[in-house]
Amino acid sequence: MNLLNEISLVDYMNLVRQVREITGVDLGEFATASLRRRLTRCIQLHNFRFPDMLVARIREDPLFTDTFFADLMVESTEFFRDPGMWLLLRETLLPELISKKGNIKIWVPSCVSGDELYSLIILLHEMEVLSNVRILATCPSQKNLEHVLSGITRRDKIVSSNENYLLAGGKNQLTDYFTSKGILYYKTLPMDSHIDFDVSFLPSEKKLSASFDLILFRNQLLYFGKHLQNLTLSFFHQNLHQGGILVIGHKEQIDLSFFAENYLIVNAEEKIYRKK
Repeated sequence: MNLLNEISLVDYMNLVRQVREITGVDLGEFATASLRRRLTRCIQLHNFRFPDMLVARIREDPLFTDTFFADLMVESTEFFRDPGMWLLLRETLLPELISKKGNIKIWVPSCVSGDELYSLIILLHEMEVLSNVRILATCPSQKNLEHVLSGITRRDKIVSSNENYLLAGGKNQLTDYFTSKGILYYKTLPMDSHIDFDVSFLPSEKKLSASFDLILFRNQLLYFGKHLQNLTLSFFHQNLHQGGILVIGHKEQIDLSFFAENYLIVNAEEKIYRKK
């Protein structure tokens, strides 16, 4: 394989098959084009000359397998992405849910960098409703979980996200929720008081003991193949309370017939739905 180019389709299919045989995880459920790019990046990142070297490392080293799964995930690039959605949560959806139920449960699946989760924590903090909320945050790998819990954030991401935060109704400056220690920046709001953390590579693999009032799974389905999209959406539907809210992100391309049968449209542009 020429490392300047994407892995061949044959190498890709062999990788998917062997990873499934070793780990039980079927990467073939992901969208082929984006997964091929991420597998190529992983091979280059770890200086493997050939795809078979990656497979051998996965077979021999369980700790590397966790790193491999973390490397395949796509990190968020900003806090309060799509601020219109956050403004709707702040002004309408969360007040409505809390007014109706008192205490609510929120699930944030596939926390890779924790940006979505921390945006939510800031929002709930400013609304003064953290005591009314319990959050489940599931990370695709142990490495992702450790990164989220570390609280480490790049300064450029904080600065570039400040406009998002203000458009989302922010009451301060985004930098107020971080502190610098040398060249590193850390989140200052606690990430454990109201959050239960767990590891689950795919949302539909998670065994849940409760249903939720809000599920935030934005801009992730576009990396899934059709079957995995449908499986994930069905799983979310099973684990939402009636009247609960599902947010999937306005860039997602999904089977709208599923939503027509099972959800009411809250906001078509932001892809926000309420379970019938």
